[in-house]
Amino acid sequence: GGPDTGEDTLIVIGSSQLYNATTSMYVATVVVQLWDVSNTSAPVLDKMIQLEGQYATARLLNGRVYIVTRMVPQWTYLNRKKTLGRCAALFRDMTAAAARTAQTRAMEPLLPVMPCNEVGLVEGLGTAQELMSIISVDISRAATRSYGAYTVVTHAGRAATVYVSQENIYVAATNYNYNRPAPQEEGDEAVEGDEKAKPQYGVWSVILKFSIKSGTPTFAALTQLPGSIINQFAMDEYLGNLRVATSSGEMWARPPTSQSHLFVLDPSLLLTGSIAGIAPGERIYSVRFMGARGYLVTYRQVDPFFVFDLSVASVPTMLGYLKIPGYSDYLHPMDSNHMLGVGMDTEEDQGRVLRKGVKLSLFDVSDPENPQEEAVLLLGDQGSSTEVSYEHKAFTFHPATGLLVLPVDLHQVESCKERTPGGSCPNAARESYTPSTFQGAYVIYMSKDEQGKTLLKVHGRVTHERDDAGADAADTTRVFWGGWGGWRQSLRRVYRSVYMDGLLYTFSDRQVQVHKLESMMKAIVINITSPTCLSPKVWAE
Repeated sequence: GGPDTGEDTLIVIGSSQLYNATTSMYVATVVVQLWDVSNTSAPVLDKMIQLEGQYATARLLNGRVYIVTRMVPQWTYLNRKKTLGRCAALFRDMTAAAARTAQTRAMEPLLPVMPCNEVGLVEGLGTAQELMSIISVDISRAATRSYGAYTVVTHAGRAATVYVSQENIYVAATNYNYNRPAPQEEGDEAVEGDEKAKPQYGVWSVILKFSIKSGTPTFAALTQLPGSIINQFAMDEYLGNLRVATSSGEMWARPPTSQSHLFVLDPSLLLTGSIAGIAPGERIYSVRFMGARGYLVTYRQVDPFFVFDLSVASVPTMLGYLKIPGYSDYLHPMDSNHMLGVGMDTEEDQGRVLRKGVKLSLFDVSDPENPQEEAVLLLGDQGSSTEVSYEHKAFTFHPATGLLVLPVDLHQVESCKERTPGGSCPNAARESYTPSTFQGAYVIYMSKDEQGKTLLKVHGRVTHERDDAGADAADTTRVFWGGWGGWRQSLRRVYRSVYMDGLLYTFSDRQVQVHKLESMMKAIVINITSPTCLSPKVWAE
């Protein structure tokens, strides 16, 4: 708490399209607003920053917010006569008064954020098709800080995957070129003498490191590694070293050539240690690093859950693994001895691998050489899915109570005599069509039974959908979800949740609902969007 953390400041990040009369084109911009919310009943807009490009991600750290954007320079779309004659993104910062009229202003207030010779370009990186920028904004109101002050750093390169530690920002992008081998540069040096880990099929990842010790992002190092980086959790900094997991090759080639690798790089991004050729024929589905340990899930037909010892950076070691049906798209640490995997249950059928329902696997890693699947919870049948598989922010966990919440699109077979608590029908025959039966949040508790065994138990469900006659009229924007079909009320899809003081807040594009967790009774409903052309009666709920 206190002014140094910016607790009285609300940061709003959005997007805006502005028309450029010079080129007769619209300019996509990222908009950052700082609001004073010391009086929550009357928030005040303090400042607005606008930068050409698309939003990639953002982090809040030590009283500063870091926003990463990406931009394809307009000259790639224009003929030479209309070239803007600039390299960097357009930019402007506005006071509160100017921000209120920004949408009606002409394009003149937007100017290049820096001259061309100030755009960072790392020699040897090759031709960059995009520019990435990092905006650092001070949101601290402490006397020793400069509230609202900002810096912008722009570099050639793509911001596809971003990982932020306490002192550094790592920006990574995977490159594909199937016409020739990957460049024989730093990535090959990192695995010199190990043919298995060299770039295959023209797939390699570039990682740029920016120091933020001073609050201003400063380029520090670059490396190239073979293979692709699945998401931000495939990178992690520990004791100054960067750990990275990648997959290379083709999993569905005949024979498969895919394999995975784990690298440990020093502060200069030079190789310290590595393990190459992990799980041949499979690829990475999820990664998590926790302290001196690394956890990795690969998949093709079964889910090998690997545990690695990374305590000695120069000699990373595989400690143990467990093979089970299904796979985990996301790994979340529950405590020092348990890792939760969220993904899909699968089964083999005449040589094919068929996806079933959503699967939650609780792994006991207290014995790292012999990890065990201590508890399993299956949600729904074939066609079911969860946003957690591709967006970790959809997952809510409260360690003190063992509460976990995740949004689920539930599909269920119709011919089922007995269902599990998660709504799955484990012994049902596979059906060609599985209807959609529910969309909303599953509320689950991790607890122990009398024998001390850890359980995953469904406590309740929350949906924002309406089951009355007004549902169709109230949700005029509808989409077709999932490979197995099922019309759902799209604006009422629950996609986020928050736990506070015994209350569960769930969010959709239409509503915020508040439930008392103990009883799962609905306490508050707040409508946050208003449909058009609807009668007050329809909008009542």
